[in-house]
Amino acid sequence: SEISKLNADPSYVAKILVEQDLLVPDQDFLRSLSKEGAEEEECVEVPRILISLWRPFIEAIDAKIGAKCLIDLLVEKIGCDEVDETVREYCSAWVVELAESMLGHSDNLKLRKDHGCNEDNLHTWLKTPNRLVQMLLPCFSSLTGLSKKKVGLVNKLMSASLGEFDTNKKDKSEKDRVFSLEDLEVGLVNKLMSASLGEFDTNKKDKSEKDRVFSLEDLEVGLVNKL
Repeated sequence: SEISKLNADPSYVAKILVEQDLLVPDQDFLRSLSKEGAEEEECVEVPRILISLWRPFIEAIDAKIGAKCLIDLLVEKIGCDEVDETVREYCSAWVVELAESMLGHSDNLKLRKDHGCNEDNLHTWLKTPNRLVQMLLPCFSSLTGLSKKKVGLVNKLMSASLGEFDTNKKDKSEKDRVFSLEDLEVGLVNKLMSASLGEFDTNKKDKSEKDRVFSLEDLEVGLVNKL
């Protein structure tokens, strides 16, 4: 098949690997790769045989255009509601595997350390937040050099987006809780991904604006989607 031609367009090969269910085959095949009698692990990991099988292609793609294009495609698939949850979990496991190799923390794949991931990539990866994308935030932050303080802020915004702060279920006292701009650290979001919230710069606003308050409803799902 065309995928066997390593001199093919690397972006085309990357799309085939992800979209044609090659990196993540069907569930029956995945089950057949599991050790007989082994207990189901809580953390999904990419079977070593799949890593060995696709290593030449992944490393060839990385050498030509960078493995982050695979992460882009995998994260896009993770964000598709139509994709089976198990498939999405294995896509997440592949993202971890790629990130660990790109960071030099794993030798399962020999990937370039000058991967070129930046905050624009982070913006793209967080565009469709869900629980798996949130779980991958540590990987994304390591690849893009995001500070722990900013990671904490983004994580809180994602939690709000995913309904952990559901204003319809909160009692009135919690729903009416207010936040200052300092609580929200909006300036960090502005520096992080040039979000629309960047208009509120706590370093530049006067005290009256700085003390403006926000309810939980102000923090609804739209925040992360605006990033």
